[in-house]
Amino acid sequence: KDSNGTQYGSTLDNFATDGTLTFDLSASPITVVKGNTDYYSVRGDIIGGTNRTFRLSIQQMYHVVAKDKEYGVYTKANLADSWAIVQAGGATTVNTGTMTVSRATDSPSGNVPLSGTSVEVARINYAAVGENVKVTTLPIKVARTAGSSVGLYAVKAYVDGSQIGSTTHLTADAIAQNFSLGNNFIVPAGETKTVIIKADIKEGDGTVMTANDSFTITANACTATGVVSLTSVTCTAQAGNLLTVTANTLTAAKNAAVAEWTSSNPVGVSGSADVMVGSFVLTAGSSEGVNVSSFAITDETAFGNYQNLRLRKTDGTQIGTTQASLTAGTSYTFTPSSPIALAASQSMVFNIYADIKSSTTNDDTDNLVVDSVNGTGAVTGTSANYTGDLTLQTLSIASAGSLTTTIDGATPASKQLVTGSTNNHIATFSVEETTGAEDITLTKIIVKNSTGA
Repeated sequence: KDSNGTQYGSTLDNFATDGTLTFDLSASPITVVKGNTDYYSVRGDIIGGTNRTFRLSIQQMYHVVAKDKEYGVYTKANLADSWAIVQAGGATTVNTGTMTVSRATDSPSGNVPLSGTSVEVARINYAAVGENVKVTTLPIKVARTAGSSVGLYAVKAYVDGSQIGSTTHLTADAIAQNFSLGNNFIVPAGETKTVIIKADIKEGDGTVMTANDSFTITANACTATGVVSLTSVTCTAQAGNLLTVTANTLTAAKNAAVAEWTSSNPVGVSGSADVMVGSFVLTAGSSEGVNVSSFAITDETAFGNYQNLRLRKTDGTQIGTTQASLTAGTSYTFTPSSPIALAASQSMVFNIYADIKSSTTNDDTDNLVVDSVNGTGAVTGTSANYTGDLTLQTLSIASAGSLTTTIDGATPASKQLVTGSTNNHIATFSVEETTGAEDITLTKIIVKNSTGA
């Protein structure tokens, strides 16, 4: 680069096998203006070689290719027949290794599941510069920011997928426990290694932690040594993100995208088959996913009007078996062939279908009810059930569909017609089934003249 920071030539990844660096400037040569003295520097990243010295030089005359811009001929760089090695005034010594510690961008934050096992609670990055650095002791502590729980259970540290050190119980808050690592954690020069800290979300003695407690995991200043220099390397403390302990939950809500059924918008008519009679949304809590294992559906006296009750996903997949005969006030269970997995904070819509009995008359007050939904936490394996008795959309059954006939806007205006003319456009009518309850087939249309001549 020149004194203004402008780079010439491409960045070279490394020295050649003969120890040289060759910068090809032919595509964009450096121009030195007559009478000027320009300064250029060679810059690079130091990724190793602690305590070693080096010096860059231009060893031979032919290592610089120069061309007179005015005459267009090649010239000697020093305008002489002999060459003295051009090099820096003194050698450069590579410092001993250093280590930078930081919180990983993907370190966990937000909620963690109550009683969860081997849950990630922090990710800490360790970057070595100058030489390989060996971390022999890593102190870890938990700091409580809200709640009455104490410590953290079965804390483990992992690097590259393998556990380093022994599993340790943090039995007190704000007091670090040392993880002795031996030779298991060496960070190569120029690389970054991520320590993943996992724990069971329990108190330090293994008892159940209090929900809604908050805590932070901190990796305190570690003991580290340069592998080549054998000098002590500073290793600073770094905290993970704030975490909140939450119990696994499963909630249900009426599907707002499905309107209430009314007399003007009935669910169907007597004898209708496979009509939707309810829709609801299940949502897993934010701390962990839920594997749903069963649904219980009951009614508010509606079952006397229906038969062949079915539960489906929105893609049409039926859950459990069809309940053919229904009794008012009875709860019917639908069990999927395998648990339905909801990820943390994920919502899923479920629809209920049934046949309307042909003996049913008009009804405007019935509802189906989600009695309960059972599941288990995807991480903890503990119960995550909904038992809120969710009342679904109001049901209204019509005895039959309804037709409305109106004069269409395409009807021509009043005019005189010529005697004997044929195929005159006299009127246009619109016929609409207004309830949406059933299709209607028109078998006869009677048109009469409503005024006299």
